Amino acid sequence: MTDSTTSYANMLNYANLIGSSTKAPVLIPTYYDYWADRMKDYIEGLDEAKDIWRSVKDGPQTNIEGLFIDMDDDEAAGVLNAADLRKVRNDEMAIRELRSGLGPDVRHHISGTKSAK
Repeated sequence: MTDSTTSYANMLNYANLIGSSTKAPVLIPTYYDYWADRMKDYIEGLDEAKDIWRSVKDGPQTNIEGLFIDMDDDEAAGVLNAADLRKVRNDEMAIRELRSGLGPDVRHHISGTKSAK
């Protein structure tokens, strides 16, 4: 019975590691490099322009003073043009997708982060 349980757990680990086009791969720390490549592919596949991955690579969209834009602040959201608003939404999606690929053993390390970078 232990062998079948261990085998099933291994299958789940590999399934999570691989991910799919609709589900982010889950980080298994031993396979970080593989996960990083798969996560990049997954995030780039979410939009053709690769704008979401740009949020991971280049950091968050900032306002003129270089401060983080808080989309919960109606005043800040009201001064953004459509292109800036799209960039901020991409930032939010990037961090959400990255967090979805982290298991509980890793996620608590990044719980307070404000950017995908």
